[in-house]
Amino acid sequence: MNLFLWIIRAIIFSVVLLFAINNTDPVILKILPGFPELTLLGPLVVWLFLAFILGVITTFLILLPSILRNWKVSKRNAN
Repeated sequence: MNLFLWIIRAIIFSVVLLFAINNTDPVILKILPGFPELTLLGPLVVWLFLAFILGVITTFLILLPSILRNWKVSKRNAN
């Protein structure tokens, strides 16, 4: 079972790596439409990675109050 999981992970990693290698062309990211001074130029992979990281950080910050509340409850019940 452990070998199967590593094979699945290797396949997923390979697909993501191939996607990243194929999407290195520069793209224009328009922050606000209609404001040409608010545009950024960079590879598509960079923008996708930044969007993913921002999503992870946002999710963590949204879940942080419930994580801390559950941590306090479990700490109180442990004593």
